[in-house]
Amino acid sequence: MLNQAEVDAYHADGLVIPGLRLDDDTVAAMRRLMDEMLRDNPGLSTDFVPGLVEQDDRWLEFVRLPVILDAVLQLIGGDFLNWCSSLFGKPARVGKETPWHQDGEYWPIRPLATCSAWIALDPASPENGCMRYLPGSHKEGKLKPHTVALGDDKTLERGLADADAAEAKGRDLILKPGQFALFDVFTAHGSHANRSDRRRAGVVFRYMPTSSLFDYDIAVRHSEELGRPANTFRQLHLMRGVDQCGRNDFDRNKDSRLIG
Repeated sequence: MLNQAEVDAYHADGLVIPGLRLDDDTVAAMRRLMDEMLRDNPGLSTDFVPGLVEQDDRWLEFVRLPVILDAVLQLIGGDFLNWCSSLFGKPARVGKETPWHQDGEYWPIRPLATCSAWIALDPASPENGCMRYLPGSHKEGKLKPHTVALGDDKTLERGLADADAAEAKGRDLILKPGQFALFDVFTAHGSHANRSDRRRAGVVFRYMPTSSLFDYDIAVRHSEELGRPANTFRQLHLMRGVDQCGRNDFDRNKDSRLIG
């Protein structure tokens, strides 16, 4: 469980690195599953792979890890679901920049609410493009202006309009394998390109309170705007409690597979 200082830090900064840590065997198992997925699907971008659970439901074992769920419960309450799981591979020397952004800019959740768990599979440092975040950027509970982030060297289509200000005040998220960070949907973050000789792989599991709705109609509109599947393929999996809003669709896309 998180201690009170960690809970307070999450609410003050929009991000906390718990003293908790995944054991070496769990990290090794996640790496093996990642390596198998990339080996069997050579066309995938190793920078960003969306929808791990939709591709292989063995990822649900890790999405449901009690050490993560217990911490998330303390931050967003006892009724929540998992709606997203992604790999950020950031390969050595060619790993792309992720522009400064707020995740809610892309997400079809109303009202916007999610606690994300960013889990390090490799050491993450400034040298290999660790995530950077802007403490307190979540406090207004609203999205800041975003603009188009041009270039094939970036992992996202849009980024913060005032990225320079975020960069000036941002903090590095330095993690060892097995460590994880929990952060809010409105916390501004990004990362530099990886020019080092070391990969910086990590996975992110997204948990939203069931008082919010994952709106597939909005997901379809986003898909049309961005010209890619966006979030239309997501599966919803109840993690704890009940569906408070009573409208989340746990059957949609349950048999979908993105690759393989």
